[in-house]
Amino acid sequence: MNASGKSRFGRKLQKARERIGWSQKVLADKVGVSRVTLASWEAGNSAPDGAMALKLAKQLDSDAIEFFLLATYQKAATTDSLSAELETFVFELLEEKGMLAARHGGLHKPTSHLSLVDSLRAYSPMVIITGDKREDPPKNAGDLFAFSNSSLDERWICSLRLPPDTEKISDKVVMTAPEKWLRENLGNKHILCVGSGAANLYAREFNDSFLFRFNITRASKASWEENRDKIKKMPQYELVDYAQKQRDRLKYEMHRFKPPGFVDYNYEYLTLGVDLPQDMDFGVISLGRNPWAAKSDPKFAILAAGVHLPGTAHAVKFLSDPTNFEEHPFGGVIDVEVPAVEHRGADIPWYEKIGKCKAYWHSAGSKPLTYTPEKLRKSLQNWLKQLEKGQLEVDVALNKAEIERHIDTIDMLAYAKVQQQKLSAANGVEEESG
Repeated sequence: MNASGKSRFGRKLQKARERIGWSQKVLADKVGVSRVTLASWEAGNSAPDGAMALKLAKQLDSDAIEFFLLATYQKAATTDSLSAELETFVFELLEEKGMLAARHGGLHKPTSHLSLVDSLRAYSPMVIITGDKREDPPKNAGDLFAFSNSSLDERWICSLRLPPDTEKISDKVVMTAPEKWLRENLGNKHILCVGSGAANLYAREFNDSFLFRFNITRASKASWEENRDKIKKMPQYELVDYAQKQRDRLKYEMHRFKPPGFVDYNYEYLTLGVDLPQDMDFGVISLGRNPWAAKSDPKFAILAAGVHLPGTAHAVKFLSDPTNFEEHPFGGVIDVEVPAVEHRGADIPWYEKIGKCKAYWHSAGSKPLTYTPEKLRKSLQNWLKQLEKGQLEVDVALNKAEIERHIDTIDMLAYAKVQQQKLSAANGVEEESG
């Protein structure tokens, strides 16, 4: 739920009270509560029960059903007292009366941080960075060391219902554009990165900016950085010669980025998803930082990617429903059945396999990997302590700076939520005054 939805009853109550010229104290006395309690209702910090909402409506000569529904929904936003079934019922009634936007507008349980529970419209303006075709012979440095993108990766991109000003660009800009251009053109936008480090150079370069990410080994990262710096300086004729002479090595290096699992700081063993069962794929969905944004105006990035095509396609589809993230607010690792387990893979034509997949959150055995923003932040601090003490022994390209950056990202997401709430409240006042 956004701030506007959360405090809608409070603003309705305040407007009705002021319409007939009563102070908060007068109305509070008439319904038998304290002025402080009434002020809390109007501020959206709490809400009356249904009986009190009807009493208020009667005193203020207002629509009783509207007061009851808005108060009930505000109560759902400020407490955990309503069951999911009742909250859904109230939500549907509110939609039916035209009091709230559609479910995919991002009206869900409130969160303390900007998260994936919020509508993707909260991350506007946005640019989508996808993998691209790799030319052979190469025309620029972006054509080497990465697999070509498939249109299947973006099969459900339209289900995200992004604003019309959303752009889509090639990951080759990461390799070819100067830093100044990247800051000026991408630093003022949020980013959606579709595809893993094997096929998307943004996902590879900034893998460690995401709160949940691919497990790229130290050796793979070091080898990539050495080759990247070399080929970025080459003119095209040298790239062509290099590609011909290093063809086998290029394939080997590309396959190293079909990575062995994921990093999940919420998981007690840090890495998971190493073994890929038959008829399964893994994917990751995660929030992170836009590396080109100014610290004074932080923008964020979202990663939606799989180890293989089914994982990437279904990560995008999974992202389209904010309710998937109520217990995974910043994302996490998903399992994708390829195809559904009741079918043998050989029985499903290749053109139907993607559509017949099923995606769900990965779990550690019978233990779900759920978390809150506060819990994830605390977990990151614990990993940082282990790293500083030299107690962390994993084959992951991981350092102190990355973990500190993740902690900062969570704090920035909390700040962004406050700013979003202020903006929503201001817009709400403007709408009502209009």
